[in-house]
Amino acid sequence: MSIPGEASPGGAGYDFLRQSVCIAASFAAGPEYEAAQSMLARSAKWSWLKAWAMKIARHRGMKKAIVALARRLAVIMHRIWVDGTAFGWTREVAAV
Repeated sequence: MSIPGEASPGGAGYDFLRQSVCIAASFAAGPEYEAAQSMLARSAKWSWLKAWAMKIARHRGMKKAIVALARRLAVIMHRIWVDGTAFGWTREVAAV
């Protein structure tokens, strides 16, 4: 713990990292995180979104996949709220 007015042990990068960890910790307790966790762990229905998150889980780990899915869910919910976009469980293939 640093004393106010003194330099941090790692400089400006350390402050940024500490701030990022605090934001991530507060985000992890939110409803988006809980929704993502239940979507990955309990939901039997597959969607392109769950497949995307499971690919991340294979390569990076389940915790990072849950956070990534929670962030993507937040973006999707924001798009629905702003312009009324409908969520599709399956991705439509573009017609050629």
